[in-house]
Amino acid sequence: MNNVLLLIIILVLCVILVFIFYYSLFRKNSKLGINPKRITCPNCKKPLPFVRIPKNLRQALWGGSTCPYCGTEVYKWGREIPKT
Repeated sequence: MNNVLLLIIILVLCVILVFIFYYSLFRKNSKLGINPKRITCPNCKKPLPFVRIPKNLRQALWGGSTCPYCGTEVYKWGREIPKT
């Protein structure tokens, strides 16, 4: 009986985790999201290359790119990354 209860708890937790991950894929503010659309630079309005080459670790892990025309860093959703 204890093994069945433990299995049910583990399955419920797995379903909750899968739901959270799936939900975050379609939010535009999430780092986990996937953006299959081509983005444009918010400053110069030129389209960024579809195949990107990450310039730093953040871009490699979470997406985004650097505009080859004006040098603006952009999130994968097309918003400018503020300078720090």
